[in-house]
Amino acid sequence: MSEPVHPRHQATHGRRKPELSFWQIFNMCFGFLGIQFGFALQNANVSRIFQTLGASIDEIPILWIAAPLAWIHAEYIKLVRSLTDKRVWDHYLVVDAKLRD
Repeated sequence: MSEPVHPRHQATHGRRKPELSFWQIFNMCFGFLGIQFGFALQNANVSRIFQTLGASIDEIPILWIAAPLAWIHAEYIKLVRSLTDKRVWDHYLVVDAKLRD
């Protein structure tokens, strides 16, 4: 009997990864480079937007770090919740292994 597959992996279970040529990989990387340029241009203007909204120069670093800190906090909550509640659908792989034991 085969081991049950996590619902997140059911769509790709048993299928092989596609073989990609050099140019397909190059085009994909070049596209991601364009996305990074877009993010950089957007971020370059955010400090000015913060100033327009009333933030002083000394407050801008705190505003820049607020989003990553919020993300880290959300991931911490997700980790603690996945350790304590077996019904959570988005377990970490380490937690999945621990719950199977």
